[in-house]
Amino acid sequence: MKNKLTTILILCVISFLSISAEKETPMVGGSIKLEGTFIADNEDKLTDLSIEIVNLHTNMLEDIQISKVKAKIDLKLGYKYMVYVKKDGYTTKKIMVDAREAKRGDYKFEFEMQLHKLEADASTNDFRPVCILRYNRLKQKFVYDSDYTSIAKKDLQQAVYSKR
Repeated sequence: MKNKLTTILILCVISFLSISAEKETPMVGGSIKLEGTFIADNEDKLTDLSIEIVNLHTNMLEDIQISKVKAKIDLKLGYKYMVYVKKDGYTTKKIMVDAREAKRGDYKFEFEMQLHKLEADASTNDFRPVCILRYNRLKQKFVYDSDYTSIAKKDLQQAVYSKR
């Protein structure tokens, strides 16, 4: 009788642990705030942008319209995101933000992004992300993968300028 009770108790604990592991919402509190400006090829600051944020964990889409020069985007920790920066007549740029490893707290990452003018028939929807932001445990802050970014940036510029 005692062995059966112990077995049932162990099975209940295993069931509880597997159910809680499947939970959709991460247990991390806090956010990362992306603050940035967008400039054109001729170095004029851009306004009236559309920013789409896709939570890659839940596939939820958030659409933000930016009419000011500076964009401020808040993302919850514990998820991975794809951020699309769009402006009519310019390249669409993708930024991947991996906020799964970050500890509790509020983080800030400032940036400046250049958007390239497009020809009317060109499309950049197939380009990979130009930047990947990750939490660095050693530095205890968000950093961008500089090696990846330099290669992606070069590929994007080659593709855009080769169509001109």
